[in-house]
Amino acid sequence: MPQGLIPREKIKPSPITAFLFYFSLIVLMGSVAVTVWLQFKVNPLKKKFEENKILISKIKTPEDEVIEKEMLEAKKTLKDFWEVFEKRKVVSRFFVLLENTTHPQVFFDNMNLNVKDGKLRLDGHTENFRDLGEQMLLQRENKFVEDVKLRKVSFNKTGGIDFSLELLLNPKIFLPAEGEE
Repeated sequence: MPQGLIPREKIKPSPITAFLFYFSLIVLMGSVAVTVWLQFKVNPLKKKFEENKILISKIKTPEDEVIEKEMLEAKKTLKDFWEVFEKRKVVSRFFVLLENTTHPQVFFDNMNLNVKDGKLRLDGHTENFRDLGEQMLLQRENKFVEDVKLRKVSFNKTGGIDFSLELLLNPKIFLPAEGEE
């Protein structure tokens, strides 16, 4: 018996399948239509852009190109300089601190300032321990000095006192004051 002779029922697709098929067909046609429409809108803009580029290149002289290149290099240099300027530390305020906190009978021979760590080492001499103690008190009382340590003390040949102080400075001393640039 041949198989093709028996009649069969056709399988009917479910309504959801039919809906999804037609919906996807509409979305496909809509996306094709939008793509074609966008191409018609973009192509004239591309053409106008290319025409403007050609027009600019005709107007632009080699001198203008050299000037433009120099300006871009100057802009980059200024940008780099400005970044450095913004991050700079103001060391000049430190000298005002040193001037205001130095005892009249204390003399500093050497100093070493580490801005990164905020440490200052002062080597100096004075005539007696009282002046050295007053010097340390003057520095401790300053709002920009966080800590004062006496690192070395010795008598010199003239009977005076040689010493080495280490100061831990508040980082705010290195920031520009308002209105100070």
